[in-house]
Amino acid sequence: MLKAAGNSELITFTDSGFAFCEETRKSTSGACIFLLNSLIYWKSGKQYHVSRSTTEAEFYALLEGITEVEFLRDVSHFAYKVDKRIFNCKNTPIFCDNLSTEKIAISIKSIARTKHIEVAHLWIQQEVCQRENHSSL
Repeated sequence: MLKAAGNSELITFTDSGFAFCEETRKSTSGACIFLLNSLIYWKSGKQYHVSRSTTEAEFYALLEGITEVEFLRDVSHFAYKVDKRIFNCKNTPIFCDNLSTEKIAISIKSIARTKHIEVAHLWIQQEVCQRENHSSL
């Protein structure tokens, strides 16, 4: 689990299948987002590139999940400003089933064996650190 500060009613799960397509060897990724124990978003599909490791495939899935949950949090935050009766999603736990991906996402220092993971994926680290430093996110 990447972040679980306080009680949250918006919960995200991400996963990937490494080299799942036998023709292209592309991985699949998916994300599920629950609000108040009800599924409000899900997506599953082939990734746009070939991952070189399960960790990289999980990073793509995690990136997709974080992107979607950030959009939903922005919408809920805007709606809450307009009408206080609307649920405001502040803390959002994101679950990932790959320990290596989780450790890299939380780690601040670069790890030599993961240089093949694109720099763009390090955006996840920025999001995790920002959430830890600002409890109001």
